Amino acid sequence: IELSIPKFLYGNNVNLIKESEIPLFFQRLHQRLHELFNISIRKEDWYTKRLDVCWNFPANEDIDDYLKQLAEMKLPRLKPETYGHQETVVHRNKSRRISFYNKQKECKRTKQPREIIDQAKGLLRMEINLKEKSLSKYSSKRKAFELLT
Repeated sequence: IELSIPKFLYGNNVNLIKESEIPLFFQRLHQRLHELFNISIRKEDWYTKRLDVCWNFPANEDIDDYLKQLAEMKLPRLKPETYGHQETVVHRNKSRRISFYNKQKECKRTKQPREIIDQAKGLLRMEINLKEKSLSKYSSKRKAFELLT
C-alpha cells in the first residue's frame, strides 16, 4: 500500500501530522482494509519499502530566494538537480532524495481546491524520500510503526 498519511486522515497533505496522530492513522487504515477486503493486519506487522518525510517552512514571499540558495548548496554524497527554472530543487543519490519546492504552486498545478491553495501560500516544502537501505538504519526490520514514531 502506498499512501499519504495526511491525505488519508484529512484529505490533503498541506498540514503536517503530529506523532500523536500515528495511532489514529493505523486504526483508520485497519478499519478501511477490513471494510474493503475483510483483512486484518496489526500495526506491528507493517513493513516499509519507502518513507517520505515532509516539513513546511514558512517562507512567505522569499520562497524563490530560498530555492535559489538551495540550488547552489553542495550536500555530501548527493547530486544536485533543479527543475522548471529552479521551481524545484533536488539533492539525490541511490537511497535518498531531498527536494524543496513551493507548496502553493504544487497545489495549483494539481488543481487542489481554493482553500487548500490558500493554506499552502508561502510554504517552502521539504520532502525527504528514504528507501529500504536508509530505512534499515532506523529500524532493522523496517517496521512502519517504529519508523513513524
